[in-house]
Amino acid sequence: MRLSLYERGFGAVRVRHVMRRVALWVTLPLVVVLAGGWTWYRVSDTGKRWRMEDRLASYCDGLLPYEETAALTGLSTESFQNDIRHGGTDARYEFCWVADLYLTVSRVPDGTDSGLLSDDVQFFLPYEDVGALSTPQPLRGGWRGYTDAKNTVTALPCAHGGSIVVTAQSHGYVEDDNADTWPRVDRTGPQREAELAAATALRAADRWGCAVKAPSGPPKVPALHADPDGATGVTEGACAGLRTTADERVTWTRGTDDDPRTLWETCTLGTEAPEYQGDDEGVLYRFSAKYGTQALAARLQDRGWSGGSGTERDDPLRASAKCPDDRERALFTAFAQDETAKAEQLAATTLKTFARLAADRRGCTDLRIAD
Repeated sequence: MRLSLYERGFGAVRVRHVMRRVALWVTLPLVVVLAGGWTWYRVSDTGKRWRMEDRLASYCDGLLPYEETAALTGLSTESFQNDIRHGGTDARYEFCWVADLYLTVSRVPDGTDSGLLSDDVQFFLPYEDVGALSTPQPLRGGWRGYTDAKNTVTALPCAHGGSIVVTAQSHGYVEDDNADTWPRVDRTGPQREAELAAATALRAADRWGCAVKAPSGPPKVPALHADPDGATGVTEGACAGLRTTADERVTWTRGTDDDPRTLWETCTLGTEAPEYQGDDEGVLYRFSAKYGTQALAARLQDRGWSGGSGTERDDPLRASAKCPDDRERALFTAFAQDETAKAEQLAATTLKTFARLAADRRGCTDLRIAD
């Protein structure tokens, strides 16, 4: 029996109605399951770990290590908003944000004649940040580098030339900038940054074909920013052995701790101790020793400022030496706050002692000091 058009239409409506009811009963549970799964993915620790792993696979060229990044960010990927890369095989860098940290991972060639320009310092190499605290302390645990609670730098020399350099810049961890005495620093932040920088350097070395001999464990950040020492009787650190009484105004000293693996040592002599180490108020003299990639960065900056490379022998406030395992000569400099002949002569005389002592501690040779 053939159905009329009306009956066929009515039957089709009933079929569609039944299908919609079936679809509704199937879809609603599916929506609930998907919504629950999405919520779990967003808020559960396992979901956060999965998102972190997915993001790190491509962010910052995949160079960021999971454990150290997770510890610094609390498994949040919200700060992963910037990813810039530049360069080729011999000289390249990867810049990215991690939490409130600016991280630069660099493959740096040897020497000032390697094609690097003075502008490359801010991208490829560690440099002296005028807003940082004045006493960089070495990383421990056999790692090359330093931290000053605002900048953390580590370097891994490559077996066939050049280095992997990781710089991490933060807003700092000084607890009270208005303290009457020199403030203490939260060590947790610099320690986490140092661990991230070191692990990132290892991943970059492996990824970029840089054969390295790495320390067996993570770096260990020492206590930072102790009160300054007196003007005399300094027996340890970068100020040990200096004739600090040559200027009667000197009442305090502050020197970097000893460590043959650091990239930067300083000794500061001053009067009327400042409220915190970043202040230049009260500073009379500052002596600096830079090694490896830090010395390279300093020379590139000097080239940019002067238009030429210059020579240490012609400058009484500069010296250099050849140090073990470094292709770049170490650079020793002096600074006098007073631009008088007497102050600069004292700085030049003290620099000779500072450079000799620093070179002896490291086993450096061919020390060149202006006469």
